[in-house]
Amino acid sequence: MFKTNISRFNNTYGEFIASQNWNIYGTTTYKSPTSSTSNRRLFERLFQSEKSIDKMFFVSEPFISSYHVHCHFLISCNDDIKTLNKLTSKFSRYGRHQINLISDVDYFKNDKNEFSVCYYVTKSLSKGVDYDFFIK
Repeated sequence: MFKTNISRFNNTYGEFIASQNWNIYGTTTYKSPTSSTSNRRLFERLFQSEKSIDKMFFVSEPFISSYHVHCHFLISCNDDIKTLNKLTSKFSRYGRHQINLISDVDYFKNDKNEFSVCYYVTKSLSKGVDYDFFIK
């Protein structure tokens, strides 16, 4: 029963995230060990400083072998190309990253035309990971 509630929580949050409009999906893995707290500060600053970002969701997922994290994020913005270029430049300093416009990648949608990536980024929420949803 407990596992069913966890799955329901993750799916419900995934549905909520999928109901939003997103322009950009990204994943980043840091060169140096990065904690959830450091990752949160980075994304809070990013949201506050980048004026084109209207809405953002991020989740810090720990690696299995350590407390260090990698991050998945979704961004809604009013200038997707400019924001994509800024994010790509910014995250190239931190380590490996993959940042895409959602409209450019077909595998972001499932058979129901929902953004399957939204369910992917919410898969660990019930495991005590750090995540947040920002909106201006």
